Amino acid sequence: LNVVSLVASGGKSYEDVLTTVVHNDRSTLGYWVESDMGVQHPLYIPAKISVRLGGAVASRSPLPFCANVECFHLRQHYVGLHHSRQTSQIFETTSPQLSKVFDAAFTVVGSMSLVSAVAASSAWQGYSVLQDPSVCPPTRSSIAGAAWMSREPFNSKGLHFENARRRLDMLYSSRAAELAAVRDSTFADTNMQAIVDGAYSDPTGILQAVAAGATEIVAF
Repeated sequence: LNVVSLVASGGKSYEDVLTTVVHNDRSTLGYWVESDMGVQHPLYIPAKISVRLGGAVASRSPLPFCANVECFHLRQHYVGLHHSRQTSQIFETTSPQLSKVFDAAFTVVGSMSLVSAVAASSAWQGYSVLQDPSVCPPTRSSIAGAAWMSREPFNSKGLHFENARRRLDMLYSSRAAELAAVRDSTFADTNMQAIVDGAYSDPTGILQAVAAGATEIVAF
């Protein structure tokens, strides 16, 4: 059981907080999260990556990724801004429900990279993606404080963290790639999502273990 937290900016007390992917004098790209059910949600949502030890490569996750079913009804609202000498353009796209990425990434977990899963649950510097970009502009290294995942490609099981990293590398590789990412809907279409240390939502992991059905728990 690997405990993580979803970064879900846009909740009740964080309406003005944006999860920022890129921000400079030319472009801004980021997202906030909203619910199809109209319910409020915390800034950090508890989640988990679970696998049965000794299972086959095609083994399925024994526990749902989200701690609460309301999590599956969330969507990301991506906003891209492009500034030029003459004008500023705004591009907005809403993602499919996050259940899509959770089903794709965590239904079959036997082939998931252990390093990526552990990195996600240890991403204690993930708060960097929520900092005011005008004060602390994000860089490729700073946004790596969070683990990122996406739901593409569908036929590449176990590579959802790796594919997200490649997409971020491409975004920061050139101005042309940056502009393309801001203008098109790829980040929203693929549910690019930041995941951080589980301590942000469950400091000990005990709550997640109890919710998973554990009756004897050792915490250290």
